[in-house]
Amino acid sequence: MGSMAKRKGLAERRQHKRFQVHGGAFTVLRPRSDILGQVIDIVGEIVDISQGGLMFRYIAGENRSQKPFELDIVLAGDDFRLDKIPFRAASDMDVAGEWSFSATTVRRQGVQFGVLTHDQKAQLQYFIQNYATGTVRPDYSAPIREQGHSVSCR
Repeated sequence: MGSMAKRKGLAERRQHKRFQVHGGAFTVLRPRSDILGQVIDIVGEIVDISQGGLMFRYIAGENRSQKPFELDIVLAGDDFRLDKIPFRAASDMDVAGEWSFSATTVRRQGVQFGVLTHDQKAQLQYFIQNYATGTVRPDYSAPIREQGHSVSCR
């Protein structure tokens, strides 16, 4: 199956419209490391979001855990914070060509939200309405226009 066919298959399974997120929105994953029980946070920039999940990019460390147990959404320079979102990782891949540093690997991870509380759903809706724009095409290949906004996809 070709790359485009795989992407189309993924797009057809999506239940929620995805939106590009303005700069300054981050996700924090709090996995437990295997090093003396320390907690290591992974901070990533949110690329897009929907009612069902989000995608973010982050700089991969050498000692990252494969078992995150908590996800938060935070905004730089704002009081907005959505804590302890239940989730499961849907994808995690290297991103070739983005933020190319010698020994640094940039990765892109997609997560699917679990069952959210009423308050978490309301906060997520508020976040999407106030900090997201346009609609992201499922194949990331071309910008689209929605309500006068041009959206560039990555």
